[in-house]
Amino acid sequence: MEDLRETFRKATGGLTLSAGAAIVHHQAPLGQGLLAAAEALRSAKTVDGKNAFAFNLRIRSGAHSICKAPWETKGRPLTRLLKLWLKSYALEPESEALSPRWFYRFAALEPSIKDEDGRCNRDLVVSELFHILPRQMASTDTALALAAETAAMIAEVGEMADEFENLLSLLHIPLYIHRGGED
Repeated sequence: MEDLRETFRKATGGLTLSAGAAIVHHQAPLGQGLLAAAEALRSAKTVDGKNAFAFNLRIRSGAHSICKAPWETKGRPLTRLLKLWLKSYALEPESEALSPRWFYRFAALEPSIKDEDGRCNRDLVVSELFHILPRQMASTDTALALAAETAAMIAEVGEMADEFENLLSLLHIPLYIHRGGED
């Protein structure tokens, strides 16, 4: 999607692009995948200022989640952050890699992170990232750098980070890809 966006920008003299992608099980019917991609695109177009992307993740069990985000925050590509997460799961030796357990511990905090209106407390989210990640990775420095990059993104996307489900789904994409679609 990132390459498509750049090609479109160059070909149109700088116009922006919203894109949606579906990640579906390889045995899912093509029509289901196309509908999921269209749903993701509609979601991307709801981001303020558009110029955004969205993923619609449909796992084999039938559960699905949609996450959306702007392509960039203050000139920094958000896809770069997702690639950093993916790289953290794939560090060699495996004992140096980020453990997927962090995600499930983080997700379990949802009830305590949300207020009565369903919005999450961004400061608490960031605090928990700095708390959980170093315990799930051999290199504390790498874990803290990942937490800092994610904290910067959370601060820059503003209200979108208030939707805990969106943030959680966005951070699930690199884990899902790392696991080769097994969930």
